[in-house]
Amino acid sequence: MQPENTKFIEKRQVITRAALECFSRYGFDSTSIKMIAQEAGAKSSAIIYYYFKDKDDLLFACMEDVQTPKVLEIPEDTPAEEWFVRMMAEYLDLLATPEFKKLILCAYSLIGRRPEFLEEINNRFREPHRLRFYQFLDVQIRKGVLAPLHYWSTYQEAFYPLSMRVLVSGDWADWNHQPHYMEQLHIRAKRFIKAYS
Repeated sequence: MQPENTKFIEKRQVITRAALECFSRYGFDSTSIKMIAQEAGAKSSAIIYYYFKDKDDLLFACMEDVQTPKVLEIPEDTPAEEWFVRMMAEYLDLLATPEFKKLILCAYSLIGRRPEFLEEINNRFREPHRLRFYQFLDVQIRKGVLAPLHYWSTYQEAFYPLSMRVLVSGDWADWNHQPHYMEQLHIRAKRFIKAYS
């Protein structure tokens, strides 16, 4: 990579981080290009337009910059409880990412007016995890561990309350696989398997 390209990418990242900070703090509509430039340490707002077309372009760039935890393969012969715990741990890793929390705060400021942005967030972050959960259910049903059930309602029951607790209270923000949190995940997994076996 050429030095000038590296500098371009680095400056662009500084701007997206500043934009995400402003969007999450003040809301998308209340954030101006000037505010983003100030947060980024730029002398002029004009520099923003060198890297981005407009605020919308910045908004989607912010989402692209959020790094998701690597999803590891789980062998099919893994016990159901352990599989479920590992999936939830991966999900919590994502929800505990500071940038992801800021992105969600930004999304809440746009609810009802920018469905395309919310849909993009869903497709990128939630959909892969939901499909992985369905794979888990398929395997457990084939193995006779779980009874056939309605996938979407089960996903909502298993993960939505957990995700809302994380996003609203921040209880898991520094969880880092601490023993007492892992114990809670195992308790939740046992309850889920018992309820649907």
